[in-house]
Amino acid sequence: MLDETESAFNLAELNLIHNETITKEVIQALDDIQKKGLSYPVPNHLKDTHYKDAKSKYGFGVEYKYPHDDPSTQQEYLPEPLKDRKYLSRSGKK
Repeated sequence: MLDETESAFNLAELNLIHNETITKEVIQALDDIQKKGLSYPVPNHLKDTHYKDAKSKYGFGVEYKYPHDDPSTQQEYLPEPLKDRKYLSRSGKK
C-alpha cells in the first residue's frame, strides 16, 4: 500500500504527464487521500503475479481482464469503497 506522500506524488505526476496541468480531479483525489484518509490496498486482481504463490495461495491476479485483448472489457480498478468515485475525466483532454 502506498502511503499518503507516495500516493499524492504519483497522482500529481500522472496528471502532469497526462494533462500538463493539475486538474480538479487530481485535487479531489489528493483531498480524499490527505484530508479524508481514503487510502485502501490495491484490489487483489490488480496485484503482482510474477512469483510462485501469487495466484494459487494469495489470489492475486485472479479475475484480471487484459483490456488490450478485448477493448470492451469492463473491470474495476479502484478499491471497493471508492468504486463509484470518478477521478479521471476524458472531457477537456488536450
